[in-house]
Amino acid sequence: MTEEISRTASFLWTLIRVVCASAVVGAGIGFLEGETAGRGWARGDQMALAEGASSVGLIVAAIVGTIAYYLLSNKISLNIFFGVVTSVLATGFAIAFWTRNEMITALGNVLIAVVALVYVAVREPRTQRDGV
Repeated sequence: MTEEISRTASFLWTLIRVVCASAVVGAGIGFLEGETAGRGWARGDQMALAEGASSVGLIVAAIVGTIAYYLLSNKISLNIFFGVVTSVLATGFAIAFWTRNEMITALGNVLIAVVALVYVAVREPRTQRDGV
């Protein structure tokens, strides 16, 4: 019984950490991309877009990041996982910079994230467990 409680508590603690970390990263990415997509707008409108994009990024990343972590944690290393996050940031920022369209930026992010996660899940062998 004690082992089961300990295992459950450990799982819940890991879940909380993954959801929080994913949410914070998603909020940051959303804010940066919202700020970039809205450049050239009136400052109030630009900040409203950045705030909205931050909220959407927080929610989406908390869900997608957690699912990806648990589905891929035994297949890929954290370095590769963070590489996927960085690629989403870089491509989303580039899309926002060139298009200045919030909808294209959001859809581009989702597409890049899905493609990158599927690619690494299929192509990258899991060699060793990260110490984190």
